[in-house]
Parts: sequence; structure tokens; C-alpha cells
Amino acid sequence: MSLKDEPRADVPDFHDNLLEAAFEQNQRAIKYIIIN
Repeated sequence: MSLKDEPRADVPDFHDNLLEAAFEQNQRAIKYIIIN
């Protein structure tokens, strides 16, 4: 495992996963607010 190579490979996927998770939570929050 190379410290020079690994972060570049991992960070974009990790960032995309964070964006997807945030988007899903926002959608759930919006639905929750609308229902209540």
C-alpha cells in the first residue's frame, strides 16, 4: 500500500459516496417533512 498512490485512488470514490449519502438523506428529510 503506497501512501502516494492510494489516496488519489480512494478519495474520489469516497467523495462520491458521501455525496450520494447526503443526497439520500436530503430526499428522506424532504419526504419526512412533507408527510408531517
